[in-house]
Amino acid sequence: MGYEYALVHLTYTIPPAILLSIIYTPLCTKLDLYKIVFLVKLVGQVGLALMVKKGIDYIRAAGTHTYLGLILVWAGPFLWLLWSLAYQFLVSLPVTTTLIPIALPTLYLWVVDTLALKRRTWVFERGTKTGNQLWPGLEIEEAIFFLLTNCLFVFGLVAFDNAMAVLNTFPAHFPRIPSLPSPALLVRALLLPAAAYDDDRILGLHQSVKRLKKKSRSFYLASSTFQGRLRIDLTLLYSFCRVADDVIDNAKDTAEAK
Repeated sequence: MGYEYALVHLTYTIPPAILLSIIYTPLCTKLDLYKIVFLVKLVGQVGLALMVKKGIDYIRAAGTHTYLGLILVWAGPFLWLLWSLAYQFLVSLPVTTTLIPIALPTLYLWVVDTLALKRRTWVFERGTKTGNQLWPGLEIEEAIFFLLTNCLFVFGLVAFDNAMAVLNTFPAHFPRIPSLPSPALLVRALLLPAAAYDDDRILGLHQSVKRLKKKSRSFYLASSTFQGRLRIDLTLLYSFCRVADDVIDNAKDTAEAK
């Protein structure tokens, strides 16, 4: 049944959705993008809220799903909070910086846990677990536990990086930031609406980084030794000097260069 269900979507729903998205792309406006982002945020929030609700139901039932319910209730609220604060940053990052850091440690811990369970290093009461296994020797509850734990770590680190990026990029909103920002300041940065972002500054910084990476890989790598606003200022300064230097070098004669 699961295979047939997936086959129906792969055949009849996903291809038309992709085709329609491609056709509509030239007509897409900022408002359309905003609606998509809003829906992504809403779907994530609703999904995580339902996960917590399901966990509570499992705990109340006090049956074979008790352990699974405890895991969902433990991780769900924090995942919901992190998703709500940093969902835009999470979905915009490359897969290599989100899914892979989740998948690799999770797979490793699954293997280790399988060995531990087979050796009976730790055991669980049969009345509180479903008895389902991801693979022989690995209880499904344990698999979900390690998956959600690594999601918490990665989501938390991404949210922290997002907050630091906002603090460092927009001095107009955050004139002074300590070397170790308080949790309250980090949350303030995450709550800053995207409409308040300085798009010109973001574009200029993006172009500067791209120019730095293309024109001087040594300077690009060396810039990683600096942190925060100092790194941003140095990147912008280098970009300005590089553009000025290129203008002079490409001049046809001395008069034009002057």
